[in-house]
Amino acid sequence: MPARVVDDPLRVEFTFPRGSRLCVALHDLPNQALARDLAVGLAMRAHPHGGVGTRRTAGNEAAALRHMVNTVSRNGFTGAAAELTPAVLLRYWLACGYARESLTRLLLRSLDAATGSLSDAVREHVHGRYLHDVQRTHPRAPYTEGEWRRLGQACQESVTASWAAHRRVLAQADSGEDPRASVVNEQNLAWLVRQLGPLPSSHFGHHLWQTPGWTARSAASVTAIREALFPTVNVMISCFRSGWSTAGRCASTRSRTSASSCGLRLAPRRAPGWGGSSPARSTTVNWAGGRAPTSCTPTTAGR
Repeated sequence: MPARVVDDPLRVEFTFPRGSRLCVALHDLPNQALARDLAVGLAMRAHPHGGVGTRRTAGNEAAALRHMVNTVSRNGFTGAAAELTPAVLLRYWLACGYARESLTRLLLRSLDAATGSLSDAVREHVHGRYLHDVQRTHPRAPYTEGEWRRLGQACQESVTASWAAHRRVLAQADSGEDPRASVVNEQNLAWLVRQLGPLPSSHFGHHLWQTPGWTARSAASVTAIREALFPTVNVMISCFRSGWSTAGRCASTRSRTSASSCGLRLAPRRAPGWGGSSPARSTTVNWAGGRAPTSCTPTTAGR
């Protein structure tokens, strides 16, 4: 059975076509009589009888059910669906938006089709004209040529700064050592982050909080080092916008020259790369957080 209503405690249990399940709890609603009636309507909305075929759709309709029961209860209504009046229903619909009006109409129609419990006056409104119009949307204006140029320049500056930070932190890591056996400083933290990969700052704090030199500011230093060694989402988006093509490549080693990470392999299509280096024809950037290889000089790509 796609969905069923369980009374103790009140809930609706869904079984979807691909085998996933969802339990919608309704026992905490203030008006259990109305909640029970709308639960029947919600169950009848399940595929193949109605349009509820996914957890997301079921959750949206369940949220609309809960909102209606809570709102009309605050307005003083304590009866079941058969006792609804046009005044109660219209007061609720006028105060809510199009989405909730549409979903609660569907619930009431399913309930009425299954039980015929709605009064004639309420049924006429349930099947009648909507009180709210669908919200109209308008497409955003396209960027001008000047805006595109400024956007590209900003992305290029972001990528250039990130690459400079990457090179700087790699140099610090080369001169560092394991802080667990010495002290916590920028060089040693860079060494450790390169060895362990882009782990949360809390992971490093768990192991280093008793090490000399570890302070509350050290966690912020770990975050900055991690973002320099391993490109963030914003940097990757800037790469796309500034004309760089990307292909994901995962490296999973713990050697001195490569950290466990999900890196980027970048091949620029046009325009000089990091800081206006001289053009080459087929150079790629291996930005995976390890020791910078000889192929890490980003330039323009071969055509």
